[in-house]
Amino acid sequence: MMAAHREIETAIYYINITMIIQVKDKLFQVIVPQKSGISSVTNLLAFDVTHQTLSKTKARRSLKKENKFFHLGDTYAIEEQFIKDNDIKIDYTFAVVRDPVKRFISSYKDRVIKKNKDSFANTSIDFCIDNLQILIDNKTDFGLHSRRQIFWLGNNLSVYDKIFTVDEINTKFKSIVENVVDDIIPDIRANVSNDNLNIMLSTDQNKKIADFYKDDILLFNSL
Repeated sequence: MMAAHREIETAIYYINITMIIQVKDKLFQVIVPQKSGISSVTNLLAFDVTHQTLSKTKARRSLKKENKFFHLGDTYAIEEQFIKDNDIKIDYTFAVVRDPVKRFISSYKDRVIKKNKDSFANTSIDFCIDNLQILIDNKTDFGLHSRRQIFWLGNNLSVYDKIFTVDEINTKFKSIVENVVDDIIPDIRANVSNDNLNIMLSTDQNKKIADFYKDDILLFNSL
C-alpha cells in the first residue's frame, strides 16, 4: 500500500478542491469547495506533521516533505477516477460545506474587493450577484471560487462517510482525526478574508443569492 502511495505522490495537481492526505496509516479523501474551509482542513490533516497552524501552502509543503501529501484533485467524480486508476484504498471520504450565502460573501470580499484578479471595473456586489452565472461560465477568478458546492460534491451524497459544516471542523471532524493520531489537537485557526469588512445584504440581494444556490442550501440545511 505504501509503495502505491509513493508512486502517486508526483501526480498532476488540479484545482485545490479535493485532497488525499495520509494521517498515520489512514488515507483521508476530503472534498472542500473553494471558500469552504480548505485551509483549516489542510492544517487539521497536517497537524500530526506540522504541530502548528500554517498557511495552506506551507502545510502542504510539510506534508509533501514527509511523503504524506498524495494528491490534489477537482470534483469528486474526477478524483474517484484517479483513485480507481491508481488502485488506492481510501479509509475516509469526507466533505466540508459552508452556509451558501456566507460563502458567497466571503468569495466576494476576497476575490473581488481584496484581490480583483479579474480587474472588474464594476466591483459592486449587485454586479456580482446579477452576473454570477456569466462570471462562472466565463471562468473568471471570482466565478471559479463561487461555483455551487454541489458542483464539486456531486449528486450522490451517499458516497461520503460524513459531510461536515465549516463550524464542525474543530469539533466533529477534529475528533475523528484525534482518534487516528491518538493525540489532542488544538483548535485550528480559520483563514478569514477581509473579516473587518462588513457586508449587509438587502432582502432582494439575499433572495437572489439564495435562489442561485438553492441546491447548496438544501444540502446545508439537511446536515
